[in-house]
Amino acid sequence: MVGILSDAARYLWRHRVPYEIGVTQEKMRQAGLPEYLIERLSHGR
Repeated sequence: MVGILSDAARYLWRHRVPYEIGVTQEKMRQAGLPEYLIERLSHGR
C-alpha cells in the first residue's frame, strides 16, 4: 500500500499496489527477516 499525505489538505490517500508476493517473500528471506513477517504477506495483513 502506498500513502500520499497532504499537509495542506490535511488528508491521507491510500492506494493498493499489486506485486508478486512470492518474489517479495524470497527477497525477505534472503535479507534475513523473521519468518512471521514473511508469512503475513500470504494472508493479506
